[in-house]
Amino acid sequence: MRFTISKKKYSYLTILFGLLGGLLFTGPGMAQVKRDVALEDSLFKKMTIEDLIKIREYYNSKVGELREEEKESLSKGMELGESFLGEKGAHITDRDKVYIRVAEYYIADAYNEYDRAQEAYEEQYNRYEEEYDKFLKGEIDTEPEQPEFPQLDFSKAIAVYDRLIKEYPASEYADDALYSKAWLLAHMNRDAESRRIYQEVIDKYPDSPFAPESYIQLAEYYFAPRDDKTDEEQIIVELNKAIQLYKKVLKYKDSKRYDEALYKLGWSYYKLAARNPKYYSDAIVYFMAVADDIERAKKLDPRTKISNLNVRDEAIQYIGISFTDETYTKNGVDKARHMIERLGGKPYGPDIMRAIGETYQKIDEQEKAIYAFSTLLEMYPDYPEGPSIQQRIVDALYALGRDEEAFQARIKLYETYGPKSQWYANLEKSDNLDKLKYLKTAYKLSEAAMRTNLSLLLEKAQELESAGKPDTTAYTVFADNCKLYLDYFPADSNAYDINWSYAFVLDSKLGRLEEAFEEYIKVSNDYLEESHQHEAALNAVAVADTLVKMKYGSIDTVSFNIADIAKLSPEALTPEETRLIEAYDNYIRLFPAGKYAPDFLAAAGSIYYNHKKIPEAKIYFQTLVKRFPGAKQKSLALRSIMDSYFALGKFKDSEIVAKRIMADQEIPEEQREFAAKRLAAAIFKNAEYLAEQGDYFGAANEFYRVYTETPEDPKFVEPALFNSGRNFQLAKDWVRAIAVFDTLATKYPQSKFAIPALENMADGYKELEQYANAAETYERIYENYPNSENAETALYNAGYYYKKGEEWQLAIDANNKYIATYPDKTFSTDLFFANAELFLKLNNETEANRIYEEFAAKYPDDPRTVTALYDCLGTGMG
Repeated sequence: MRFTISKKKYSYLTILFGLLGGLLFTGPGMAQVKRDVALEDSLFKKMTIEDLIKIREYYNSKVGELREEEKESLSKGMELGESFLGEKGAHITDRDKVYIRVAEYYIADAYNEYDRAQEAYEEQYNRYEEEYDKFLKGEIDTEPEQPEFPQLDFSKAIAVYDRLIKEYPASEYADDALYSKAWLLAHMNRDAESRRIYQEVIDKYPDSPFAPESYIQLAEYYFAPRDDKTDEEQIIVELNKAIQLYKKVLKYKDSKRYDEALYKLGWSYYKLAARNPKYYSDAIVYFMAVADDIERAKKLDPRTKISNLNVRDEAIQYIGISFTDETYTKNGVDKARHMIERLGGKPYGPDIMRAIGETYQKIDEQEKAIYAFSTLLEMYPDYPEGPSIQQRIVDALYALGRDEEAFQARIKLYETYGPKSQWYANLEKSDNLDKLKYLKTAYKLSEAAMRTNLSLLLEKAQELESAGKPDTTAYTVFADNCKLYLDYFPADSNAYDINWSYAFVLDSKLGRLEEAFEEYIKVSNDYLEESHQHEAALNAVAVADTLVKMKYGSIDTVSFNIADIAKLSPEALTPEETRLIEAYDNYIRLFPAGKYAPDFLAAAGSIYYNHKKIPEAKIYFQTLVKRFPGAKQKSLALRSIMDSYFALGKFKDSEIVAKRIMADQEIPEEQREFAAKRLAAAIFKNAEYLAEQGDYFGAANEFYRVYTETPEDPKFVEPALFNSGRNFQLAKDWVRAIAVFDTLATKYPQSKFAIPALENMADGYKELEQYANAAETYERIYENYPNSENAETALYNAGYYYKKGEEWQLAIDANNKYIATYPDKTFSTDLFFANAELFLKLNNETEANRIYEEFAAKYPDDPRTVTALYDCLGTGMG
């Protein structure tokens, strides 16, 4: 049936309703053809169930509209068709084409009518069930009549096909119409008529594409089981009829039915072979023909639109089954091998041998299965599924109770197909598109095989040990295989437990301590799992400690020597001590709060301290003190750390430790007092370092901290405060410098730095142009230290800077104090004369004139006398 009219519309509706699971007519010719060429869309394979549900819901919303459109289209089509079938269509040319389209409308209408009838039937049947239930309960007297299930009725379409065949027997659509008629009759359960017409298609149109379709339909009738086909002789006769019909299809090599016919031929002979084994040869021939043809079609039909890989696989499976029937052959494996090798190069050869082995396993013929699988691997050493086949051999041997052979078969599995094998390397480098899948399987099976053998080896060693028999050899074999496993599968999820067992056996069963140490370290570090981590880290310490004691005997607890650390020369650790330190470090790093961490910190620090490796030792002692304040030897450890830092010039670190000692009331008082002195010295030294680096502001603050944090020790506090002020000056921070100098002079007035502090304080005020404050500071020097050599200068400067600060009266007072204290000093005469000018600044002319008069009388020979008299007259005139 050639759909030349509105083909696009029907194709769309077919796809749509196919997705929705609905029913829509596809004419018999189209149905037959499209049934075997399934539409594929890789897009749907990538969608989730939720996506598909949304699509279904969307299209469901459109179904009503489409059905209404279809009804309308069908209605118009049928109206036109009926008009065409009447007198109005008598003069239309190419009526055969129109007949085809009209028949399609009638077929679609028949399906729609069938759908409506089914819906009505469901309603009727529901009512029937309700009524029947009432009948059973005695609520009604008459048993209801069960409704009849509707039947498809294609009578109108068949009538149209008959007209086409009668009016246009030579039409290019005649074969389509005749085949479609047969197909419709079959679906109306008129099988005898249908078969007669299929034969008519074959007879009239032997070259039509519908001829092989018709042969298939006829053959299927004889091949398939039926209720009326129960007699064995009849079954054999009909199978032979089916064989003859399937063979007819083989003339049509381009038909999509070709492979199906081959397969059904194989099946037919296979059915006959169940009654007479001689037919196995024929079944095998045709099953192989199917496989050959589909293998050839892979290149021409890579998406399997025409060919069917499932048919190929089933055919190969039945080839294998055929060779296992002993009524056919007593040595099926050898016979199959001979056949495959004789034919040479068949790509499905391994599949046949595998099918034979699997069939034997299904019927519990394990010995024969082993032979079949072993033969397969011998024939195809590079077979991608070799690991799975070798595993089947292992399973078969185990099922037979041949444990030693199963053990050896597992060895062969991981040696031949494991990640270290040549087979594995070859497959990795190959262009096999499925190699990742095969490699994953090979890894999984070979790992499980090796792990199973390890369990058996350990069990054997433990049994010998429990029986009191020599077990060293058995444990050695187990350990060697553990090492091999870790080489093969280092990243496997089971490697952790196996590595632990390996380490434990090396340690506790074999006494190979150095090897055990390395494995304990690996177990505690190289895996994400943690179930053995603590025990492994602890055992590593125990093993390392044992090796030290074996070499040197017991080691006494270290006694700390707080000598001049800077003069000590470090000594190298022995290899055994280095290993022990590694073990300590490993435990401490993994379990910083662990039960044994304090002991290991102290022990490691002691080893380094004994070897005069002070920087290394202090790290452990510092950690010990920080994390475990109640640990033994804490005070001596702290003292050693503090002095070590100080001697190495790490003053900040020394300071931190000193503070810890001072704050800990459990440490003896004399050590806390010493720590306080060390604290002051450390801060002072660090401040000096900052000053040397040019960080004056940092140095100033650091010097000041000596005062704030250790004020009781004047040995460091006084110079620290003075240096703090000086560094603030260098940093141009005059305000802070003044404050620090003031603190020094105030808190420590008897210090040798007190007067210099006040002098620097005055200098700071001068930098800030706060001259009155500078004058006040100078005056403070004179008042507090009148007998010092700085007193006269300070008092002079007081008057000078009061004047500069325009504090006229204070300047006069300071000058007068200087004149009274130092009357014989030259500056007294100068200051006396200057006071007159200061009084004038105060608008006190009387006092100014008085000074001028006294000055002229007292110092008549002084050149300034003339000026004094002039100024006096001038003032009077004014």
